[in-house]
Amino acid sequence: MKRAWQHLQSAFQAEGKAEWLEVLRPFVAGGGKTPLNQEEAAKQLGVPIATLRTWLSRLRQRYREALRTEVASTVSDPADVEEELHYLYQILTA
Repeated sequence: MKRAWQHLQSAFQAEGKAEWLEVLRPFVAGGGKTPLNQEEAAKQLGVPIATLRTWLSRLRQRYREALRTEVASTVSDPADVEEELHYLYQILTA
């Protein structure tokens, strides 16, 4: 999970959007930091709430893809990726 997030951080830095990621991260990855409410986050980033929600949706998708890539690099059979992701989800929600 950490490597998947680091991948996203690198991508956002390369895109010049590192500040966005810091504001949006608590909505996606938690990490013990209580997120602002969405209205406050949108105001901090200077965007409408609808834009913020679109960004969050896209960020969650990118995180899922990065996580899937990381998990795929740890298994020998690509068919095991779904099972490993399911197991990870179970551990995190327990």
